[in-house]
Order: sequence, then C-alpha cells, then structure tokens
Amino acid sequence: MKLFTSKKDIVAAIEDIRATGKKLDQMIQVAACSVLSHLDQHGDISLVNSLIDAMPKGSRVNALRDFIGTFGKLKYSDAKKAFVYDKAGETDLNGAQSIMWTEFKPEQPYVAFDLKSLIASVIKKAETASSDANHKDEVDYDLLAQLRSVMAVETEIEVAVS
Repeated sequence: MKLFTSKKDIVAAIEDIRATGKKLDQMIQVAACSVLSHLDQHGDISLVNSLIDAMPKGSRVNALRDFIGTFGKLKYSDAKKAFVYDKAGETDLNGAQSIMWTEFKPEQPYVAFDLKSLIASVIKKAETASSDANHKDEVDYDLLAQLRSVMAVETEIEVAVS
C-alpha cells in the first residue's frame, strides 16, 4: 500500500471519497427503488436480496434493510436471514422515492466506551431490580457489593489525583 505523503494528496483523496460516497448513495437509492418496483410488478424477491448482498462491507446495510422493509411488499425472515415476499403487503414506491435511504434511519452518533458509566448503569439497574418484588431474587447481592466497591475505589482514586 502506497501512502499519501503530502497534505495536498490526502485532502484530494478525502474529497474523492466524499464525491464517490455521494454518488454511491444515489446509486443505491435508485437501485433500491428499482428493486421495489420490480418486486411489486413481478413478485421477484431475488433482486432485493442481491442488492443487500452487494452492499460494501463499510456501508450501512441495516439502514437499507429498514428502508426496503418499510416500503416493500416483503418481510424479513430471521430463519432465512433474508427478505421473503409478502403477498399481503403493499409497496409504497412514492414513499421510498420521497426519502433517501441514508436519511431513513440516521446512523447512531459515536459514543466512546466508558467503563465507569457502564458499571454505574449496571449498579443502578440492579438496585432497581432489587427493590422490585418480581425481580428481587434475580439480583446477585454479593456481585452488586463488589461492583459498588470497584466504583468506590475508582472515586477515591479520582479524588486523590485531583
């Protein structure tokens, strides 16, 4: 792999990615609406699944699945790990054409991993469950005490460093 060595070349590569990505998003939109139209006219599910399979590894496949699943005469089969034809369903091609597949289900914002917040959340859920008569027996109180100890030590360390 040959790396870019100048800022100018890196900036050009980034802009090329931006332009190519916009073009690809539009190509996917046209293809998705086309397969929905074909599905509605012919009951042929194969093109829908082919489009999903053709998506690049770094793309938002689940957003496209939700888009197609919302507007198409189909449903997703967990058993087959693919869409199947739904004779009773309806295709809403106008709805599909009115919104870009990329905007249909916006990507979740990036959230950095925060172990301390995660442990605090688990402690809070366990405390809530322990006060609920229906879930009281499901809480491991020894483990909950250990988690509280870990958080107490973490808090002590933070205070000492400050």
